[in-house]
Amino acid sequence: MSQKGQYFGFAATTAVETITPNVERQILTYNDEIMLVRVICTEAGPCGVFHDHPHVQITSVESGVFDITIDGKTARLK
Repeated sequence: MSQKGQYFGFAATTAVETITPNVERQILTYNDEIMLVRVICTEAGPCGVFHDHPHVQITSVESGVFDITIDGKTARLK
């Protein structure tokens, strides 16, 4: 496993990227197997687009709700 980002990812010191007009993200850390990204919805309501990842992803919801689909099954995270 080859570390790509910092070993420790802190939102306070990581640059924020604008992805779409209502979605921003911070790539906190990653390697060949997993990525930790903070997604920020800047407006109320749905944000983001359906997509997939070749690596393992962990999702944690800081506020609001998030619908996630894996292998055709959808769950709502709060």
